[in-house]
Amino acid sequence: MKKHRLFVSTLLALAPLVATTIAASQQTDIDDSGAYHIVVLNHCQILADYPMNAHQIAAYQALQAEQTKMDITEQPIKAIESQLQQLADEVDQLSKLTFQEYDHGVYIDKTLLADQQRAVDQLTAFMSVHQSKFDALAEQGEEIAKVAEVFTDSIATVLANHHDDQIHIISPDDTSLPRCYANAERM
Repeated sequence: MKKHRLFVSTLLALAPLVATTIAASQQTDIDDSGAYHIVVLNHCQILADYPMNAHQIAAYQALQAEQTKMDITEQPIKAIESQLQQLADEVDQLSKLTFQEYDHGVYIDKTLLADQQRAVDQLTAFMSVHQSKFDALAEQGEEIAKVAEVFTDSIATVLANHHDDQIHIISPDDTSLPRCYANAERM
């Protein structure tokens, strides 16, 4: 469970960067020299366009490689996601029905309590069977966090004055910016 929390925390921390990268990859192409660079935007206006150095490019490519590994690692989890959700929902529903709070106490339906325990046991068994998949996901989450930190550190000085701005990475394979920036002038 601790690894799962670490993984979730890592994903939440990386979400803005990954979302920005994904958003940039799905939008209108712009004319570009084919070099890697960091584009800083605020309210659909380009504030700065910084070329990336070799260290930053290597760190970015390493992050992209780890993201690809994460996508592969997530596939087995996605395959069991609906079944896992169904079992968790059943436990949740039975828990709500089993324990009823009233003004003067709590009523516990012992028949439903037994059903709830069976559902919990079923969920626990399901999780045990698939634990290696969750462990692999947590492990990859830790790896991507390490690589993301290296990348973040590599661009930190460039972005020191851009605290609330949006950051987009432009690469030779992806020269697009989100639609609201498509008509903005390149610096």
